Amino acid sequence: MFEENELDATFQDIVDLAKNCRFNDCRHETENDCAVKAAIQAGVLTESRLLNYSKLQRELTFQERRTKQKERFKNKRKKTR
Repeated sequence: MFEENELDATFQDIVDLAKNCRFNDCRHETENDCAVKAAIQAGVLTESRLLNYSKLQRELTFQERRTKQKERFKNKRKKTR
């Protein structure tokens, strides 16, 4: 699975475009002044590339959350022994 820095390196074009979005927490969906959406409309970026990036970001977030849950469970079990 990707690590976040690998994901960003693979999709550096989107990361660079996102720096120009009006909002720091832009999700590149329906926000006003989204540089990523503007790039899609201008034909500079394909929507499928953004969808792939978003999907991998969600998967990465899920994996990170799952790893943390496993660690908490493991630590809980150690304390009860």
